[in-house]
Amino acid sequence: IYAMPGIGLAFMLVTSTVLQVPGSEQITGLPLSLNKIAGAVTLAAWAARSITHRVPITWSPQMPALFAFLAVVAMSGFVSANATEYMRGLTLYLQLAALMVMVANIAGENERALDWACIALSVAMAASTLLALAEFFLPALAIEDGDRGTGEVGIGARVDGGSLDGVDIKRVTGGLEDANWFGFTLVGVIPVNLYLFSRFTTTGARLAILAMTGLQCTGIVLSLTRSAVIGFAVTILCLVLRRRLPLGPLLAALLVGGIGVVAWNPAGLERIYSVSYAETGGSTPVRSSYLQGGIALIRDRPFFGYGYSQF
Repeated sequence: IYAMPGIGLAFMLVTSTVLQVPGSEQITGLPLSLNKIAGAVTLAAWAARSITHRVPITWSPQMPALFAFLAVVAMSGFVSANATEYMRGLTLYLQLAALMVMVANIAGENERALDWACIALSVAMAASTLLALAEFFLPALAIEDGDRGTGEVGIGARVDGGSLDGVDIKRVTGGLEDANWFGFTLVGVIPVNLYLFSRFTTTGARLAILAMTGLQCTGIVLSLTRSAVIGFAVTILCLVLRRRLPLGPLLAALLVGGIGVVAWNPAGLERIYSVSYAETGGSTPVRSSYLQGGIALIRDRPFFGYGYSQF
């Protein structure tokens, strides 16, 4: 990793996606999860290499905002009533920040490093979608709501039998623990695939990229996450308006994909398009409570809040 930091970055990307749950402490029995180990080793190797080779740190416009946010999270420990939850939240945010810093610095060194980072991310999410398909089709990989204890993780789709009458909604997670996270991450990978498609012009490479993209789009549908589907539509629209996607092939792909989804009609698909479900089902009724709670939190303690998971 010291000689080739891209290997460490790929390890971080894989362990933060498809291996997030399979590589957790509860599954592996290790003192630390695989993504924490990957982050610590890669960060240490990158820091040592940067110092010895005098490689300057990449300071993108997002970095000052990121570090300011981390500073606020760290200082919230002075007002947090639960030190355990505080350390858990701080650790999670530090992991996310470390991944962003590593991507900006390692993948930003040159085009080859960027290519490998994008390949690692797309392949990892394609593998995550394969795991999601197994979760959807294999009854053994299903976890009923209420079967999990607090803080417990497990590989498998989350089954909700109460939101739609007569339908068991099976929301796949693809190893990312949460269906929403899975769907959001897949949406973020689509522009990465477009970059790879433009970088690699051989027929074999482009067919592989298209296959991964189709697989990942299937994962977005199976996540049954409405916001992810909306985000996917907005992403496609932005790419078309910026003339990054040819309109003809895109319309053909959307037509084929739409017909395929309608013909397949996986159980729980109504969760995405049903207006009545959006008004009364799932987490929709409590969204206003979340918003009001957030406003109350800012009003009561505008600077440091109450600490992670303490409000």
